[in-house]
Amino acid sequence: MQRDFSISQTKRNFSSIVHEVEEGSSVRLTRRGKPVAVLLSIHEYERLNQEKPESDFLEDRVASRQTIGKEGIETRKEGIETSPRHS
Repeated sequence: MQRDFSISQTKRNFSSIVHEVEEGSSVRLTRRGKPVAVLLSIHEYERLNQEKPESDFLEDRVASRQTIGKEGIETRKEGIETSPRHS
């Protein structure tokens, strides 16, 4: 469950908010009603940081082209000038 707290609320209730995060909730911090940061448990933080190693540009390009093909997205090259490749 995610809850929102303003920066001033967070200052006043920091200890209880950290306890809530330790229990599994995530907390979104807001300034003037707009989200500016998130507090999450160390477990969730570490999980997010180990998700995927640095990607390979070529693999990502191939995957995006496959997605474009599967989704039936049209691609156009209007306005793009290409020059012949040099051998």
